[in-house]
Amino acid sequence: MVFLPMVNENTDFLPLLYIRDREAMLERLRSGAIDEAQFTAEVQDLALARLTRAMRIYAPDISISHPNDLDEHQDNYLKFSTAVSSKDSEYVKVFLRAENVRPLVDQIFDDWSRLQAITRIHGEALARRWTKRIVPKRKKVLLEAWPDMNPAHRPDFDVSRRDQKGPACRDAVMMPYINLQDLSFERNLLEFMNSRAQTSPERFAFSDGLPFNTAVAMEALRPAAKYDVLMLLTGQKSRDTYGKLKKIDVAERRNIVFTGYAFRLAQGVAILETQQRLYRFLLLCAELLLHDTDLAQSVSNFDTADQEEHSSLTNTMTSEPAEWQSVSKMNSRASFRLPQPFSVDHLLKLAGAKRDAAEDVFWTLHEDPEFF
Repeated sequence: MVFLPMVNENTDFLPLLYIRDREAMLERLRSGAIDEAQFTAEVQDLALARLTRAMRIYAPDISISHPNDLDEHQDNYLKFSTAVSSKDSEYVKVFLRAENVRPLVDQIFDDWSRLQAITRIHGEALARRWTKRIVPKRKKVLLEAWPDMNPAHRPDFDVSRRDQKGPACRDAVMMPYINLQDLSFERNLLEFMNSRAQTSPERFAFSDGLPFNTAVAMEALRPAAKYDVLMLLTGQKSRDTYGKLKKIDVAERRNIVFTGYAFRLAQGVAILETQQRLYRFLLLCAELLLHDTDLAQSVSNFDTADQEEHSSLTNTMTSEPAEWQSVSKMNSRASFRLPQPFSVDHLLKLAGAKRDAAEDVFWTLHEDPEFF
């Protein structure tokens, strides 16, 4: 028997039910099989059972099934029960979204593994077929994999200039690099495909979550409240630990969130949803480019130990002759490459370059009267 506190009998729990359960309960009420009092009681029981099941599965270290455990987790437990009884829809809706965490993680890792195998086996063919296509044909592939893709560079700036808000702006804000102009430019799609395929999803979790606060400000996503349960993404390289929910002490919660090793629940779910769409999109692009290739057989026979025998996309990209790249071209590719960690050496080089430039100015002032 699940131990739960008494809640307000007038609380509307109907939106918390699964659609099938909701329809079944409404049909019983319409047919007269139950009266309104029975309807309210049964809906409440079903809703609380669903919430309890979600906490058991996705927050196992927060026990709510035994009264003796309430003292240990009293703060979080009371927040949870109070939110239910006071119709705190923000808390309840975000927590219910956590029920989709495990399917999202499985889909991300399945698509990532398949994309990794395809790029390692057919990397040369992918690069050749993409580079030979003219821009209109590239856009056709992109639109087939992602219908209604934003056409122009930086769609987030566009919706901001037009003062647009709401869920319709989510893709533009959370994934501004997903647009026809950037992805159809030269080898950007190949860079994107290679970086995502050869690197674990956890390496991109922090960068994928950076636009979250902007999305909240533009009402494209709901805000992340200060919950006691955080989602672990960065550093979690296996599907069993990626997206795991954990109760964090108040003292260390702020530091962990600030450093990007854990995320508030709403932000973590948004990151997983973003990554699931990105990996599915890249996989569809690869399959469209290799439409006449039996990918099922080649992927099933792929062995990572024999990857040297294949011409991977990484080898194809690095084997190109080196050429000078403009700053604009490098910036256009930055969004599609592996995020670079903070480098003190790079910072020192930048400082040294500024110092050398200032020294040149002083010497020119000293030697060139016209410059002076």
